[in-house]
Order: sequence, then structure tokens, then C-alpha cells
Amino acid sequence: MIFRWLFLIIFIAIASTMLYVSFYIGLFRSAEVVQETRPGFYVVYQPHLGPYHKINPVIEEVEGWAQSVGINCPVSFGEYLDNPNSVDEHHLRSHGGCVIHKLIDDEDLPPGFASRFIPEGRFVVARFTGSPALGPIKVYPKAAKYIRRKQLQVADEVIELYETVNHEFMTQYLFRILEDQD
Repeated sequence: MIFRWLFLIIFIAIASTMLYVSFYIGLFRSAEVVQETRPGFYVVYQPHLGPYHKINPVIEEVEGWAQSVGINCPVSFGEYLDNPNSVDEHHLRSHGGCVIHKLIDDEDLPPGFASRFIPEGRFVVARFTGSPALGPIKVYPKAAKYIRRKQLQVADEVIELYETVNHEFMTQYLFRILEDQD
């Protein structure tokens, strides 16, 4: 009898923990998808070649450098240049780094770093509060459905902006709209 109660207590503890973690990472949250005109912004980054899910160390290296030289980096980003459905994962190109307030001269950057301006434009913007690891599962299918329904043409590149808002992790996914479309 005691083993049944012990098993039940352990089962409830594990199930409660899994449910809490699921809510915390955003498993039960939905992404909001809209069209917006976004202002341009400056970034400092390092290029990355390979699987997109392995870009985090690149972003962390840029964040670390920025912090060491006193550059504020409240928003990190990943810019994913290739379609993973048509490019081998070892050849996927991306950039990872920080959104910054002004352009940095190349001679002031460490080797392998770059800085540039990403111009303003019209975007399909998807916002998701939760783990960025869930983005490919939760956000991309919903954004693709929105893009198809609105009959929009978007660039292959996708920019993901990562920030903490009210102690929660939020990612904004920016799909640049091509041409002047409604």
C-alpha cells in the first residue's frame, strides 16, 4: 500500500513539474502574426555557417564582446539567410549578434565581426513569448499560413529578435515583404 502512495506522489510531482515547465517555455501559447512597417536598425554580428540551432555560441560571443567594451545589447538577433528546406544544414548561412544604437567602424571590431544597418521595411511580424527553441514548431507554420492567406511574397531571410520582456523571453520573427503589396 505504501508503494502505491509513494508511486502516486512521485507521479504527481513529475506531472506537475512537466506541466509547469510546459507553461513556462510557452508550449500552450500561440504566436501573434501581423504586418508592420518597421524602422531600420543597426547590428553588430558574426557570420555563422552550419545548422541554425547551433548559432547561440556566436550570439553569446558577440554579446560578451559588446559587454566588455561597454556597448548595450538588450536585444540579440539571429538573421537566417537560407531556406533550410532547400539548403543542406551544413551550408546554411546566418548572422548572430546584437542590435545596437549606431554603426561601429570595422577597424573597431574584433576580427570576424561586422556591423551594418538593416533598412526599414514592411514585414510580416510574428511574436512569441516563450522558448526560442519552440519557434520552428509554433511560429514558422503559423507565419507561413498567414503569408499564404494574404498572398504575400517574402524574402528568404528571416530575422529573429530575442529579448526579455517583464521577465519573459520574447522572440519577434521578421519576414520582409517583397514589392509593394497590401
